[in-house]
Amino acid sequence: MKTFHIRTALVILAALALVLPVAFTDAQMKGTIKIATQSPLSGGQAALGEGIKLGTQLAIEQKKGPIEKLGFKVELVPYDD
Repeated sequence: MKTFHIRTALVILAALALVLPVAFTDAQMKGTIKIATQSPLSGGQAALGEGIKLGTQLAIEQKKGPIEKLGFKVELVPYDD
């Protein structure tokens, strides 16, 4: 009976040793990927520039899942031209 408990404890420890590093790796952020846009955000063409910025933001929101699973944060940085 004592051998069974020792064996069970060893199996549990081995499983935790395999699972815990993967769980903590996903939670750690490695850095930020900044995606920039340069479009007219002021003046007469501001409506066009705002559309470009919003389209880029939508694309980032749709595609950032796999990148964030790798530990990176994705951020939009819009610039006015």
